[in-house]
Amino acid sequence: MKKLNLYIIFVLILFVLTACKGKKNEEVKFEKKEKAPTSLSNIAKDIQEIMTTAEDLEELIDGTYLEEKSLRKEGKESGHGGHGGGNGNSQSNSSGSNGQGESQGQEGNSQSEDKPKTLEEKNKEEEEKRQEKITQAWQAMSKKIKSLHEGWNSYETEEKKGSLSLEKTDQFSNSLNNLTKSIEDKEILKVYEYGSQCFLNISPMFDLYKDDLGGETNKIKHGVYLAYLRFLEDRILQGTNILKQLESSINNIKLKIGEDQDKIKVVDKINMAIGDMEKAMKENSLKLIRIKRDIVIDKIKELEK
Repeated sequence: MKKLNLYIIFVLILFVLTACKGKKNEEVKFEKKEKAPTSLSNIAKDIQEIMTTAEDLEELIDGTYLEEKSLRKEGKESGHGGHGGGNGNSQSNSSGSNGQGESQGQEGNSQSEDKPKTLEEKNKEEEEKRQEKITQAWQAMSKKIKSLHEGWNSYETEEKKGSLSLEKTDQFSNSLNNLTKSIEDKEILKVYEYGSQCFLNISPMFDLYKDDLGGETNKIKHGVYLAYLRFLEDRILQGTNILKQLESSINNIKLKIGEDQDKIKVVDKINMAIGDMEKAMKENSLKLIRIKRDIVIDKIKELEK
């Protein structure tokens, strides 16, 4: 009888332990959703908007902004003429009645007001406009980084629900904080550094959703921006190696999209632009690198629609 009681107790203990283990496994198990939630997609979009603004800002700072180049050209063309007409009229009409003199004086004042600005004045105005655009760009990034923090806080508390490790969330939080500090300090190269890092550290969150391409597309964005930064830092070999490593992400995207021919064409264009960007780095062509970088980003946006 005693042995029977011990046996029953042993069986009950095994049953309880098995039930606890099963419950624990059930809690750990995470069922992947098809697509990433809007809150996560909006975080990635905010990062991209900051990086796009940084691109425009960089061109403003280094003087290659296309609109400003156009303004300078117009200033040079219009700054050469318009100096002789006023003097000729003044000399030919120097005699006459007092009424005519007053009329000529008024015309002279009008001509003085309408006198074309000198090249120096135009350049000064252009520089003021350039500085104003630079200020506006930093302000736009400051506003967007606030939105990014709010979006991250929302996703972290409402959507994640324990599906990500603390290490992964800390990595993204750290890169986001570093990006914020870079904008606060107005350091454009660090914006590229930590903005690209944000793309990399947000990619594991998209990987939780089996049919979403965001995990791989954000890795590509990270690689493209980081390679561009390495070119600016004159670390070209490192930049080209970064671009070569993006082939695995291209292949993973193709596996996910399957037989969708329209998307396959877009992915092929992305892959080609990455290859062209790598060649441009070897040729030391900043303009071409920027063009190919922008093609990659634009095609990724098309792919993510």
